[in-house]
Amino acid sequence: MRRAPNLMGVEAFLAAAELGSFKAAADRLCLTAPAITRRIQALERHSGTSLFDRGAGGVKLTAAGRELAARMGPALEELRAALAAGDDPGSPVRVRVSRSLAGLWLAPRLSRLPKGVELDLRSDMTLEACLAGEADLGIFYEPPPPAERLIPVEITVVSAPRLIDGRAAPKDATELSSVSLIDLAGQSWFWPRTAPGSRASLTFDGVQAMYEAVASGLGLAPGVHPLVEPYLASARLVELPGFGRMPGGAYHLVSARRASRSRSVALVRDWLLREASGSNE
Repeated sequence: MRRAPNLMGVEAFLAAAELGSFKAAADRLCLTAPAITRRIQALERHSGTSLFDRGAGGVKLTAAGRELAARMGPALEELRAALAAGDDPGSPVRVRVSRSLAGLWLAPRLSRLPKGVELDLRSDMTLEACLAGEADLGIFYEPPPPAERLIPVEITVVSAPRLIDGRAAPKDATELSSVSLIDLAGQSWFWPRTAPGSRASLTFDGVQAMYEAVASGLGLAPGVHPLVEPYLASARLVELPGFGRMPGGAYHLVSARRASRSRSVALVRDWLLREASGSNE
């Protein structure tokens, strides 16, 4: 009897087939691109045919690759469901997420969590502990690779519609000398880069506390998207167009090994990716 192909190769192949990129597949599976390439090459040797046309613009399935993907996709889902049959239905999916991201980005989206799935949100956990299995999934700001890019971060300047003394929010950097500047711990670079020669007079170590101070009219602060978006949507804060936005990296999703074996973890992972894809709509 001919041996079945390696399951890791099948998973790599289906991810690359869906995404049209070995690198994107590597990000999704928390692997390196060379590891994805090796696994797909092993599957090609096993099947005796080329599964992808490789080109400068990316990869495309061959006719044989399309046929194999159509057969293997449903088979892999059935296997995942079989493996998940032993999951404890009362066991919540453990997600490591910072308090600020949980409160300002994740909480408004919990109503769309897949039915029957429970979450256990954890904030005080290192990346190493998450990968070691103390959580199933983790959202981290700019972790080392491999990790799956989840939410892009942009930074702008925000203010209350009117400052505490009744003045309107300033329009550009020329008006900053008479306005209090507020900062977030660890972002001391922001104001000197935004308005050379300026510096914050008040610093907070928490995003929500900082935005509450700004919403009361105490001054201006960096608006970190997506964290500031609930305040903008409620009009408690306004974005000052004279400053523009600057890129600030991204939050990434990392998965413990259980994520590839548990259906409930896979449901949460897919839900997070869907929510992130619409986070700027």
